Amino acid sequence: MRSSAKYIWWFVFIAFVGGFLLLENSGLLGGSAITPNTAVGEVNGRDILYTTWAARVQNLSQQESQRQNRALTLDEIALLEERAFNELVSEALLRDEYRRRGISVSDQEIFAAARMYPPPGLMENPELQTEGRFDPVKYERFLGSPVASQSGLLLQLEAYYRDEIPRQKLFEQIAADVYVTDAHMWDLWQDVHDSAQVSFVALTPDGVPDSSVTVTDAEIRRFFEANRDDFDRPGRAIVSILAIPRNVTAADSAAARERAVSLRAEIAGGAKFEDVAMRE
Repeated sequence: MRSSAKYIWWFVFIAFVGGFLLLENSGLLGGSAITPNTAVGEVNGRDILYTTWAARVQNLSQQESQRQNRALTLDEIALLEERAFNELVSEALLRDEYRRRGISVSDQEIFAAARMYPPPGLMENPELQTEGRFDPVKYERFLGSPVASQSGLLLQLEAYYRDEIPRQKLFEQIAADVYVTDAHMWDLWQDVHDSAQVSFVALTPDGVPDSSVTVTDAEIRRFFEANRDDFDRPGRAIVSILAIPRNVTAADSAAARERAVSLRAEIAGGAKFEDVAMRE
């Protein structure tokens, strides 16, 4: 038995691990196993796969971590997980709307958009700018370079425009029936472009010298009488208070008690309470 102990322990270990994995994958422990076909949601009868959602979460987490230059907290990751799910739901709904309206995008449209309308991120790239401004010639040269294809940028551009062009087409279809009057258009243009220039001179009485102008006391009196209400001001007072804090000591308490006892004796001796109270 002692010579077989090693094999017995190996058998027990393998049986334990194998049994645990079997229970975990079978769903008997209260949860189902995660497989490539596991769904995290459903939109109009189509599943949002866990693998798709996890890849989106990982992509958003990497971008946010690089942007903040630190590791993300659990709360931040939870927000990104919710954001990833909402994005996938919105994209699924948009695809249904594209299909219903017959909106599609061709390779020629993607090629033209990539040349004429670069993404904002590339337009802000310093390597594609000349004297601080986006340079279309450098951008064209970069698109035709081996670096763009080898780095996967062309595939990223294709995915970007396959998502962006249908959105623009959908917007144009929705906004095609919107009518804006000429008056409203003119108001919008004025709000953006119109400007006004105002010049003024500040003139205060204190800055004007007396010069040769004289005013008699009689004129001042007449002006005052005619505008007496303008010179009326409510009464005001200034009160200054000086507070000197002082802690009460045992001597203060003894003095106060002695005073109270003497007043009580005075009243008990026949003095009127009202007179003593008024005096004190």
